[in-house]
Amino acid sequence: MNTVLMSLKPLCRSAQNFLGCYPQKIPLVLHRVQSTSSSEPTHKIRVQALYKALLKLHRGLPLAMKAIGDEYVKAEFRAHKNATHEQTEIFMEEWTKYYLTLARQLGTRKKQQTVGQAMSPELLDCFSEEQLGQLLELFKETVKPVTEKES
Repeated sequence: MNTVLMSLKPLCRSAQNFLGCYPQKIPLVLHRVQSTSSSEPTHKIRVQALYKALLKLHRGLPLAMKAIGDEYVKAEFRAHKNATHEQTEIFMEEWTKYYLTLARQLGTRKKQQTVGQAMSPELLDCFSEEQLGQLLELFKETVKPVTEKES
């Protein structure tokens, strides 16, 4: 069993529902193991909760970024609908990391807000050619002027 343990207060009601942490300063434990107990959420419920939480979190982004983010989340969740158990574990872990990172960034109210993080060259080396192409397309879409996107 592989677990990730971190201490952080819940970021919003969606995070509480998805991550299963109720009081504000209780350590948050994400389990990668499926439970047969009816008290723990089933895989389908966890996936749906993460999906909804991501879309809700995107509401805090600038409108253009929200549109791109929502479209990407929907496409990725649709594309991984029939993934293997191993792929699903990795998928859920990475999207949960994305959720936590973005929630932390959106939680700090600054005039000039930075959203996102740099990717290490080691991480980029792990990407397939197709993934690098998708990343390049996403980058191009995010740097287009607003007027060009609206046309």
